[in-house]
Amino acid sequence: MKELSEEFNEKLSGEKLQNIRKRAAEHKALLTKIMTRGMTLGLKVEEVSAVANLQITLATLGSTDDWVNLDGSAKSLADWLSSEDQKILETLGSKANEATLEGYKNDYTMFTDLALREEVSIKKMDEILQRVSN
Repeated sequence: MKELSEEFNEKLSGEKLQNIRKRAAEHKALLTKIMTRGMTLGLKVEEVSAVANLQITLATLGSTDDWVNLDGSAKSLADWLSSEDQKILETLGSKANEATLEGYKNDYTMFTDLALREEVSIKKMDEILQRVSN
């Protein structure tokens, strides 16, 4: 359980997602314009929807600052959990059976798939930003 949680934290605080968060923050005004007036800019409903979904997902995952310590290093699982929470996680890990772990692995796979879809959305966002900026 702890290993799975650490892997999930590592993916969420990794360079790829941090870069996506940073780029979205840099283009916040333009992304807001796309979400509010995308149709008048000549964008398709699907394109506006893709940008809106990306913004909602990124808001849920937090800003770049949420995922780093003051020294600039990526937050570890220990940085997120209190010592009491860590004890609970260890207890759960020692008592978890294979079916429970399999369920968490399925959840993890679902979130990983979501991140991959968001990466595709980023590519779409780049295309949209290029068209709207010109």
